[in-house]
Amino acid sequence: MTPTAESESQYLARIEDERKQKDQKMADSSSTPLTNDQLKSFEGLSYFPVDPKFKVSARVDKADSEQVPVSLTDGSEQELVKYGTASFNIDGADYTLDIFQNNKLPELKDQPGQLFIPFRDGTSGKTTSDNGRLISFEEPSGAEVELDFNQAYNTFSAYNNNHASVMAPQQNNARRDFSVGQRKFEDRL
Repeated sequence: MTPTAESESQYLARIEDERKQKDQKMADSSSTPLTNDQLKSFEGLSYFPVDPKFKVSARVDKADSEQVPVSLTDGSEQELVKYGTASFNIDGADYTLDIFQNNKLPELKDQPGQLFIPFRDGTSGKTTSDNGRLISFEEPSGAEVELDFNQAYNTFSAYNNNHASVMAPQQNNARRDFSVGQRKFEDRL
């Protein structure tokens, strides 16, 4: 589905602006997951080209806010609130991914109340982070939400091993390439 509230050129410009802001935040030593050594050579994050077909409308089926254990990259588990599921279609293929809510994640500390979907796809471990990526969004007012995988980003553990981050659960494996959003961070220490 292509953007409707803004023209495609406005949409592309907005995504590029958001990426520049993300680079500025990553370069700020007070908010970055990067180490001091990584900051010395940081020139920006790497992204796939924007593809508007990965901006989709998803049906949200809300759960009973159950606590579920989710694996972290350090081998431990963290209890997260399962908000529900998001169901959508891209290129004729149907997907249903679990949505979570937790204000304790370092990646979401400046976005209280955000919902997020940790996901893996065919690019995971190749051109994107081994443990998957995240997309985050505001709680929907109705039964639909816009998901934009062009805004997919790495968890903090993708930058260095000092962070334990949520791993995408098995049921959130899209099993096809979502070659959009943030790429793998190669200079990991």
